[in-house]
Amino acid sequence: RGSDGFGIEFRNAGRGKWGKEMQDDVSDGVKLLIEEGLADADRVCIVGASYGGYSALAGGAYSPELYKCVIAMAPVSDLPRMLYTESRDTGHDSPVVEYWNKVIGDRRAERDKLINISPAESAETFQAPVLLIHGTDDDVVPIEQSYIMKRALEELGKPVELLVMEEEDHWLSNGPTRLQAARAMETFLEEQIGPSTR
Repeated sequence: RGSDGFGIEFRNAGRGKWGKEMQDDVSDGVKLLIEEGLADADRVCIVGASYGGYSALAGGAYSPELYKCVIAMAPVSDLPRMLYTESRDTGHDSPVVEYWNKVIGDRRAERDKLINISPAESAETFQAPVLLIHGTDDDVVPIEQSYIMKRALEELGKPVELLVMEEEDHWLSNGPTRLQAARAMETFLEEQIGPSTR
């Protein structure tokens, strides 16, 4: 749910379902791949960018038993803070805020729900080491979101690394920086689940 790939109805089924049904779909997919012998339960790492970065952190927070490591690029980690920042920067009545209210939830009317689906608020449940990657010039998801997650995990003694990409945007558009991120992910994966077997 929430993906554009299966039509508008399927996409809209994800509205307001961050960290809930949308995350259940990811977890169910992982479980099915393990059951069918297509994935090794001892070597599953969840990786994503932007919303996918949020989903990676949500996997680490809400299905910690499934994952041996978490890699989140430009992730949202604190939903109330993210929505506050958008409101502050673009205006309370902006189309951006209206969009996020539909997709995630209203930061005022649904504050408790948003706190409950914010991975930074569930740092204590993480079992897997986390690698965060974020550009300093990201104007879609501010790098503050990765700092919030890093602090939350560090305060509980959880293993976390943050790779700060100087002068890099949300999409890691610069070739050398993208290569640096890919190498950091490869190293992290090898440390956590071993080298590729293919």
